[in-house]
Amino acid sequence: MRNVTRILRIRIAEIPILTLRETQIEIDITSLREVTLGRAPTNVVIIPDPTVSRRHASIIKTERGLRLRDLGSKNGTYLKYDNDFIKISEIDLPPRCIVKLGHYTVLELELKTSELG
Repeated sequence: MRNVTRILRIRIAEIPILTLRETQIEIDITSLREVTLGRAPTNVVIIPDPTVSRRHASIIKTERGLRLRDLGSKNGTYLKYDNDFIKISEIDLPPRCIVKLGHYTVLELELKTSELG
């Protein structure tokens, strides 16, 4: 039997707080169903940007990969497509993508899957 491990890598490319730029976070989502993003300390990933809502968006693990869902944010959730950011309410994500939350925060997301056994 093979064990599949899924790691969500998040790199903060842009954020108003300069010291947080280029920060990388790796989350083992093998047993997690959802990763929430927002300003509130109850989120899995806390984004200290005043244009990001307290509970801004979530990344949901599906059988096909990842799905990004806006949680009714005031300033929107965007996926980079070609050279533009398109506003989304919910969308399946490719294994590597760029997402913008609010006006300033830009995240690079990457899903890495490995099999053991």
